[in-house]
Amino acid sequence: MSHQNELEPWRQGIRDIDAKILELLAERMHLAQKIGSYKQKHNLPVKDFRVEKQIIEKSRDQAAQLGLYPSLAEDLMTTIIKYSVLRQDELKRKSVTMPAGLGQEAVVVGGGGQMGQWFAQFYESMGFSVSIYDPDSKTEHNYPLVQDLEASINQYDLIVLATPMTVTDAMLKQLIALKPRGLVIEICSLKSPVIDSILEAAAQGIRIASIHPMFGPDAELLAGKNIVFCTANGLVSEEVLQLHFQQTSAQLITLDLQEHDRVMSYVLGSSHLINLLYAGILSDSGESLQKLKSMGGTTFLQQTQVTGKVVAENQDLYYDIQALNDETPMLLQEFQTLLDAYRTAIEEKDRKAFRRLMGRAETFFSD
Repeated sequence: MSHQNELEPWRQGIRDIDAKILELLAERMHLAQKIGSYKQKHNLPVKDFRVEKQIIEKSRDQAAQLGLYPSLAEDLMTTIIKYSVLRQDELKRKSVTMPAGLGQEAVVVGGGGQMGQWFAQFYESMGFSVSIYDPDSKTEHNYPLVQDLEASINQYDLIVLATPMTVTDAMLKQLIALKPRGLVIEICSLKSPVIDSILEAAAQGIRIASIHPMFGPDAELLAGKNIVFCTANGLVSEEVLQLHFQQTSAQLITLDLQEHDRVMSYVLGSSHLINLLYAGILSDSGESLQKLKSMGGTTFLQQTQVTGKVVAENQDLYYDIQALNDETPMLLQEFQTLLDAYRTAIEEKDRKAFRRLMGRAETFFSD
């Protein structure tokens, strides 16, 4: 008997199991659609980040008991939940009715933007009755619009500033003058442009939190996502962590407010800049991307995939991340110093110097 004949029964068994898996997925999606219809009928939010966390944790535990990789279970359930949410969201978007607002009231300033919409949906899922203040936005949504924020400011228990960095500082100054009773959350990617106003608001007795979601508005799930909570005297960021995000599956990190932008110069600034430079080198090469990818190796293909996503992002936001960070000049100098070191090692055919530079990086990444 040939190897093919011996393997065929097992392969057929795998095909049969694969078919059953797809049938079960279809059944699960059907149940998710029923849940979505119920939520639509009763004006309930589509996303429930607490349920997401429970499902993933239970799946990891069960996988370990079955001798499977817990990470496999997490990846599988994250994908399944994503498409269940998408199916429910399709139903939700057809609805024009709004939740009755059984919980506290929240207003998302800049809620017409993509990140503002994300926070509107998030706080809706947490039981808040959400309104939006964004007079310049033309985005269609089902949330009530606030016409006069100043007149209604004390109506809200929560005020989320999902505005561009260049606008947030002015909004904070306005809130300092209004002294709202509600908790204020700002979500800027950099704190340099707003840090003085944040600290002044806290000094004036305003309950204010400074957070930084390390993901974009396309995040359907919080599993595997990071959220930074900036701490300083007078800030209530850790309170927001406990009350609003502790029950989600996101990874929650606290960071001193004064340290934020220095760290972000590496986490955001350097990674963005490297990809922008890489994109520029390729686009100036005179070769088509299709041709380069057709003969690219693993490293090239992975890098171009990441770079493609970066260059498709909001150009103004990426400019602000570079230009508004007080730490950027230092970062640029570090880039130049390191590039000069590699240039010297290469031009002088100094193998030891090149290996020393590469070895130092290897040591860092091995940790």
